[in-house]
Amino acid sequence: MTAPSLVIQSRYPRQHWVIALFTYAALKLWNALPLAIRSVNTVTDFKGKLKTYLFSNAFLLKSESYCNFLEF
Repeated sequence: MTAPSLVIQSRYPRQHWVIALFTYAALKLWNALPLAIRSVNTVTDFKGKLKTYLFSNAFLLKSESYCNFLEF
């Protein structure tokens, strides 16, 4: 569940050329972040939570694929 005030809407229509735009990609990434990260009040806290989130997702994906490999 996301808070409506923390979701940013793209002002561009959904066209193929729009996907390549930095603004469109940035909005999609921002909206994909958990609310706990988007709602942080300071830049320092944001950076720390973002780093933790990215590292945990990277290692989670690696460990899942490694476990899948072992089960094969």
